[in-house]
Amino acid sequence: MAAVAPTLRARLAGRWQIPLLAVALCVFGTGLSRMASSRQSITFEGRIHRAEKLRAASAFARASAYLGDCLKRPGLTAAERGELHRLLADTIHLAEAPLTTHSRHNCEAIVSHFNAAITGGVRLRGDDWSSLGEAYQWQGRGRRCRASLSRSTGGGLLPT
Repeated sequence: MAAVAPTLRARLAGRWQIPLLAVALCVFGTGLSRMASSRQSITFEGRIHRAEKLRAASAFARASAYLGDCLKRPGLTAAERGELHRLLADTIHLAEAPLTTHSRHNCEAIVSHFNAAITGGVRLRGDDWSSLGEAYQWQGRGRRCRASLSRSTGGGLLPT
């Protein structure tokens, strides 16, 4: 008796998983490509808004880390970079202000970020100058403290 070769249908009868795998991979790939193409990048204002939400929740460490990451992103204008420095300095100040003993590193960071903001063309507001003055005071730099506090009051006399 001669052996009969099995038909293609008979050979694939027990291997239905192979075509199913091919179809599943096609569906998965299509889904990934649609997700990737619909992803929108966040705007600068959106980044500022996220940082403000973290600050409002008193998550100062997370806000500081987020702003530091934003500063590392390429393509920022000088004004945007300056605003991020100003916001980072203010965030560090908010975290440091309630403490009785102030970290030298944090005080230096406040001063350096405010200076970077000024270099970036940001015009500091009165409360920014007050924060900078406090950082100088915590460092024991009285003359710079008085100059910053003077600017916070519009250059007039300091309140007694």
